[in-house]
Amino acid sequence: MAAGYFESPEAAALAGWSQTPKAAARVAQVTLRRRRAEVVLDLEPAYREWVYCVHGADGWRTTLSGNGPTPDWQDATAYRWEP
Repeated sequence: MAAGYFESPEAAALAGWSQTPKAAARVAQVTLRRRRAEVVLDLEPAYREWVYCVHGADGWRTTLSGNGPTPDWQDATAYRWEP
């Protein structure tokens, strides 16, 4: 698998927190829309992170994230959804 790509949107979302073990990142919810995914992470202490991923030939990668939901993430033309 190419660098920066993962086998699942969950793995792509959690990879960004792998260097922060005290955050105790865990997947709370995943919503798939064709080749796009919204992954909601629970972090310690009592914090949520929304991570948006896209699937391409090399696997899943993160395209954007933030501390709240992103409107229109389901729209393939709204953000950098190129795989």
